[in-house]
Amino acid sequence: MISTVPENSPRKRSARNAKAPQARRAAGKKAAGILLESPDYVYHKAFAGSDAEQALWGKDSLEIPVAHYALRPAIDGDKPPAAGKLPRLSADQEKTLFLRYNYAKYRLANLLQARGEGRPAKFRREVDQWRLRAQQTREKLVHANLALVPSMAKRMCGSDLEFAELVSEGHLAILRSVEKFDVSRGFKFSTYACRAILACFRRMAGKARRNSARFPVAFVPEMERSDFEERYHEQQHRDAVDMVREVLHRNLANLSEVEFRVIQERFTMTQDGKRATLGLISQGVGLSVEGVRQIIKKALSKIKISVEAQLTA
Repeated sequence: MISTVPENSPRKRSARNAKAPQARRAAGKKAAGILLESPDYVYHKAFAGSDAEQALWGKDSLEIPVAHYALRPAIDGDKPPAAGKLPRLSADQEKTLFLRYNYAKYRLANLLQARGEGRPAKFRREVDQWRLRAQQTREKLVHANLALVPSMAKRMCGSDLEFAELVSEGHLAILRSVEKFDVSRGFKFSTYACRAILACFRRMAGKARRNSARFPVAFVPEMERSDFEERYHEQQHRDAVDMVREVLHRNLANLSEVEFRVIQERFTMTQDGKRATLGLISQGVGLSVEGVRQIIKKALSKIKISVEAQLTA
């Protein structure tokens, strides 16, 4: 069939090409929704000053270093980053970090509310700047106070809760405390965070007690152990014994009369449940003890070769 459409005329877009703009628009709306999420912040009267940004985030503002905290190395032999080289945060440093964190979220929320006033490129740069500042400051606040979690978890050592589970929930309590802490009240963050961590642990302990009352049967790992491997090895042992008996019964290993007699006397139990010694066997066959030992070694080698041939047949 000859096409009548000119070569330079616009062709109908394929279904895949037609869906591409729709996918891009959907992705753009999703990204815009994430971008327009207004963060929650704790307001402070210092934010209303005209020099608030310069005082908290200006070039003359001091950098506050915070050590990266690690509870234990993830791999045996690895050393966690040293958490004791840098001093703990002072009261002024802690207050400054919380003011910077909440001021960054405060500016970010104001930008998102007045997003239609500026140019899109400038708006996005400012949004990214304040969001990055908030994330970096929150990371410092969290790592500066993570050591509170294991110290609080040790107080719950008498409970049925596992230490790792307590530490995991305690980390979440630290994250929630950073979001809600208000420096204007004059308290230290450790006081607020420790109470929040202990309250979280008490809720966990209460939930564990309720679960124990509802399901009184405790989990016993020994009862869940499978005996498949044990039964499998026992079956292999029985099969091997039966195969050796078949080889001896049919003399598939081509043993001589002396070899067969020596093997039979050596590996047959007597009435007292013991095997015949090499000395007794040597007296019966008229050979030395060393000669009997060599016969046994040679006969066992023949039996092994015969069994292997049966397995590969």
